[in-house]
Amino acid sequence: MYKIKEKKAFVESGYTNIFSMKEFEDYINTNIFVLEKNLFIKFQKHKYYWDDKHWDVFGKSIPSAALEVMSKEETCVIVNAKKATKKIYNIVKQLEEINNLETDCHMFYCSSDIKEKGLGKHNDSNDNFIIQIYGTTDLTIWSDPMINTTLNPGDACYIPRKTDHCLISKSKRLSLSFPMAHNKNVINKDYWIRL
Repeated sequence: MYKIKEKKAFVESGYTNIFSMKEFEDYINTNIFVLEKNLFIKFQKHKYYWDDKHWDVFGKSIPSAALEVMSKEETCVIVNAKKATKKIYNIVKQLEEINNLETDCHMFYCSSDIKEKGLGKHNDSNDNFIIQIYGTTDLTIWSDPMINTTLNPGDACYIPRKTDHCLISKSKRLSLSFPMAHNKNVINKDYWIRL
């Protein structure tokens, strides 16, 4: 992970026991998600409608039935997940210490039944550190030298901002993406609360 300081793309392994499908299942069942706020759908196939619940203080929170369909038939990205677990939070803090850049955690999930399993060739405005949690993903990074490999559970890659890359899921996939915001130096006073 400390190779990130060099600002060159790389792939490495050894990131096991960071997060699991069971922990992801627990996370989506114990948190409130609002479409286009903390849950985004890539290549959306369906329109979703539901009645607001009178106790829904967040407005438009996704009910379980819709969330289940989304998780089985869509490619979903959950943002603002840096405190999903203590292990994820520790990675966020390490990345912030290395780069002095505010960092989040995004959970990228798609089921095995989804045809569009990646975002195609693109680049991002933030540096990104990605850990493959479940499934396999073909990765291409147009860097010097070019990287062409398959990510397996426990593998990680670093993609510098504005570097073209493509990730194509070959199976059911869960990965954690840690974007590092270049427009925000760390002034984050956030911490893990112990009771």
